Amino acid sequence: MAKKVMTNNYGIASFVLSILSCIFILFPYIGFILAILAIVFYVQQKKINVTGLAIAGLVIGIISLIINSILLLVLIGILSVMTSLLHAGIISSQENVSNISSSDLNINYVKNASLTIDKIQVQAAYLSKVRLTVSNTGDLRIYPKFDVYVYDTEGNEICFESPSINEFDYISPNDTKTGEISLLSCFFNNDGTYILKVDLLDSDYKKLDTKTKKFIVTYWNKF
Repeated sequence: MAKKVMTNNYGIASFVLSILSCIFILFPYIGFILAILAIVFYVQQKKINVTGLAIAGLVIGIISLIINSILLLVLIGILSVMTSLLHAGIISSQENVSNISSSDLNINYVKNASLTIDKIQVQAAYLSKVRLTVSNTGDLRIYPKFDVYVYDTEGNEICFESPSINEFDYISPNDTKTGEISLLSCFFNNDGTYILKVDLLDSDYKKLDTKTKKFIVTYWNKF
């Protein structure tokens, strides 16, 4: 009895593999191989004795083999056509590139921006905050930095600072942002009219614009 069970193993394997070849019919490479194996195991079973499972495995395996073969040929044909089209596209692109002159490739991207001083905030005898508007009028993204100068009406420099605290991160081309910069070290010993100058710089410290604006300090006259 044990020997008979062992001699049926090829038939069982043939049937199982044929079923799997149908399940993997959407993957014709796998389905094709499983169908071939189902037929091979049927042949091995036939050398011993033919069983119902072996015959079923043979029939299903042959049908699956035919279907998977057709699908495999279709897939190979599609891949061949796509490869040909891709190859033709690459050649066409290379031809187009060869027709482009060197002057066409010499594209100059520039950084440009404009600056507006919106508001100057003085607290006690300190210049504390300045509200600015920056418009990116160039072709590249900019990362605004600022140099701030304060002069009296006679042109004497009162203070200079490169604020590390500001509300600007980056500005894309054709975009405008408004934000405040905070100043920490600009102190006034006297009341009067002063001139604020702000240099707009990019992250590489290239100057993009400069603006000036007058403001008045009225702190010391209270004492």
